[in-house]
Amino acid sequence: MKVKVFVAIAVICALLTEMAMAEGISGLDRRARDNVMIYPEDDKVNSLDQITLTIEGSDKFGAFVYMPSLYAVNKDGSIGEEVSACRLIGSSARGADTLRFKVLNPPTRSGRYAFIIKDNSFSTVTHSGNSSETSSPESPDGLEMKARASGQAFINFPVDLERDTLRILHISNSYGGNLLYYVNDLLRAAGVDVSKVLVGRLMYSSGTFKNWYDVSNDKNSKSYWYYKMAGGLQPDLEACEGGEKDGAVFRQMIEGSRWDLIILNQASAFTPFYENWNSNGDGGYLPELLTLIRKHHPKVPVGFLLIHSYAENYVGNTQHWSTLERWERIRDSVHWLRNAYDVDFIVPYGTAIQNLRLTGYNNAHDLTGDGTHLAGGLAQYTAGCCYFETVFGPRFKSSVYGNSLRLPEPEIQYADKYEGCVIPVDDASAETAQKAAFLACHNMFEVRNPDLADLRDYVYGEALNTESYCKAYELNCSECVDGLTGEAGGPPYRVCGPSGILIGISMSEEEWSRLPAGFYIRNGEKIFKSR
Repeated sequence: MKVKVFVAIAVICALLTEMAMAEGISGLDRRARDNVMIYPEDDKVNSLDQITLTIEGSDKFGAFVYMPSLYAVNKDGSIGEEVSACRLIGSSARGADTLRFKVLNPPTRSGRYAFIIKDNSFSTVTHSGNSSETSSPESPDGLEMKARASGQAFINFPVDLERDTLRILHISNSYGGNLLYYVNDLLRAAGVDVSKVLVGRLMYSSGTFKNWYDVSNDKNSKSYWYYKMAGGLQPDLEACEGGEKDGAVFRQMIEGSRWDLIILNQASAFTPFYENWNSNGDGGYLPELLTLIRKHHPKVPVGFLLIHSYAENYVGNTQHWSTLERWERIRDSVHWLRNAYDVDFIVPYGTAIQNLRLTGYNNAHDLTGDGTHLAGGLAQYTAGCCYFETVFGPRFKSSVYGNSLRLPEPEIQYADKYEGCVIPVDDASAETAQKAAFLACHNMFEVRNPDLADLRDYVYGEALNTESYCKAYELNCSECVDGLTGEAGGPPYRVCGPSGILIGISMSEEEWSRLPAGFYIRNGEKIFKSR
């Protein structure tokens, strides 16, 4: 199918802002084409599965660009309805001469389409002739973006988990509850002294950075809560509720309480779209929230959660991403946060869950109870193991691997709506969960199958070479096995799935014996391996 594509770059930040203000989207086609061209140059592509742009001079387009959209073009030349979201293939456009975008839902019929990169699709730009980064599309003033919050410098500090007392506050939503549900039980099972520890949690249902900023100004539209989650230290407030349009409890926790570490997370709906976190929209207000925290806690380090991704069949997954695709965007948000605000203390429990999804314990609901929240039992246990490994491992010089907590009959929780979603934690599943968490904490940016990791000889504090603990195998044919297939583009194919790893190399009997149950390609033959 031959499709003509009209490239309309709406407001390329500092480069085209004045032009856009003058004439709007419909008048940008010609000027946008002076800076960005479709490739091939005749504007004809065989399909819209991917769009490739060639930039005339990468120094003029040093930007992070995310989530542009494809729009229909009406007969009169005006922009019509949005046809599909598009996603940048690769993590950054900075310094690149060629950009590739994946069209998530390619149009099925011929027509004219406008590929529009909107102004809020940018998180940083480089001015032409100026190598310094600007803060955001709203402030193309040449000021450095790194460590900026609400117009002032945000300076983060290193975390000291071994200090005499350790008071941690989570400013969170229901995902914070998923993470912390079993932490107290894990600490008790480890037999460690938590008399000088406090883990507290502020919870706003579906809470965003903006929601918490509104709470601080008595503008919250619903109630929120504070809970003590773990530790022997007593909080300044017992468990309590803050009412609608009443930020007193929040202000008490922020302004009147002592904390040694404050950990944030964004609402799941906005987490993959970190390019908007600096904006004044519903998915923004991170600078304002950081400025508020720093005002009352000048030197307290700020950390962040790398949360889990939705189930693939979740009704809220409107982008129709796989769990892995959404996790990759969430992972990228951590990269962005590190670069923008020096937030480098991360609890990567979302990576631990994605690791667990590579094992035979994954299910039709991707370990969730309702498509978005983690199911009780094994999934929340894995998240708690990741928290223990990240926060308390360094403090107590003890890995979560080997923790004795088991949950033979996990409690059903409010989000456990799917039948059979709650998975008990026995000796076998506990070991897999602990390895999933362990591997995530040692490499949060890669997904690894914990069933391939042998940690029996690991001693806490040893240098860890993850390659020696968890091997990745490659499939050398594109045959579909158990519903999985290699990506087009030629071998070798690297494929992982909930029912196992597809293997295309000759393995030793020892390596073969360590693999979980599932379908495999071994020496060119399709084999089912039972546990």
